[in-house]
Amino acid sequence: MRFRFLTRSVASLVHVAVIAAPAYAVDGVVLINQTAALNGNVTPGDGPGFPVEITQPGTYRLSSNLTVPDADTDAILILARDVTLDLNGFSIVGPNTCHVDQVPAGPVTCDFQGRGVGISGVAATNTSVFNGTIRGMGSDQSTSEACSVSRTSNASARSATEAMESF
Repeated sequence: MRFRFLTRSVASLVHVAVIAAPAYAVDGVVLINQTAALNGNVTPGDGPGFPVEITQPGTYRLSSNLTVPDADTDAILILARDVTLDLNGFSIVGPNTCHVDQVPAGPVTCDFQGRGVGISGVAATNTSVFNGTIRGMGSDQSTSEACSVSRTSNASARSATEAMESF
């Protein structure tokens, strides 16, 4: 009986460890999706929910859209140097809505509320973010900042214009 209890206990611990560990792609890239964001532990110190905190240098890739339900919350907070974030064609979507005023090519207007941004970098030197869109985030910024990387130095934000056009 003790052996059976011990076996189940070890199996449960292994199961919990697997759930809490970050997911890696075959090439060693850390994968980020909605489930990982909500569970936390994408990197050491990352708590459950948003923002996803990237605290380690490395390469990260979205494997699904990220939907941020609160307009006052950032989606991803980069706290490390030397980070590459491939949005992998996915979107970071906040609760605010945007629409084209005239069909087919009128200006984009957004009803922004809140202060959250898609990606914020505090110490994000040598950081690159590319290949996706950020939309519907907070309003305490201009429309272009709500759709790109915010507060980074020496950063590359490729396709920020495409993010604006994807509303």
